[in-house]
Amino acid sequence: MINRTAADWQRLQDLPALLEQLPTLVAELAFPFYSFTYSSQNHQLSAGNLPPQGTQLVQAALDLRPDTRQYSNMPVMWSENAFQSAAGSWATAYALGLRYGWIQPLHDGSGHSSLTLLRPHVRLSITEHYEKAAWVMWLGERLHLAAAREAGLAEREHGPAFNPAQRNRCN
Repeated sequence: MINRTAADWQRLQDLPALLEQLPTLVAELAFPFYSFTYSSQNHQLSAGNLPPQGTQLVQAALDLRPDTRQYSNMPVMWSENAFQSAAGSWATAYALGLRYGWIQPLHDGSGHSSLTLLRPHVRLSITEHYEKAAWVMWLGERLHLAAAREAGLAEREHGPAFNPAQRNRCN
């Protein structure tokens, strides 16, 4: 991600281009598994390559956060601790190879989203997290804003009642 030019990033303004490049971008961060979800009042989108059950595990980790952090943009570290009250979920995640990484939630007035990066090997150190956190937050925000723009366009095109059924773009 670091070795990109301003022109490269300019080409990645719209959601389809971002989603097309997302596998490459997260691979450059050393995470083979990823998920991006966006939800607003009238628009839902999900993209990723998590194995079956992976999306439900990500949602479980987000739901298990304390009430005070439900609308926080603070990262959720993917570990056994994230699933303390749902031990079976951690066992499933571990068996699927979803062992190390984090979820970066984003919330604003238009909706909420999350960018999840996971891998089967190499525990995520504090140092690595600090080195990559800014890139992940920046990428998550870029995806969130592009999804919000697309949701706004869809609403203007189809009216406020337009609610596409869980539009899913899996790579």
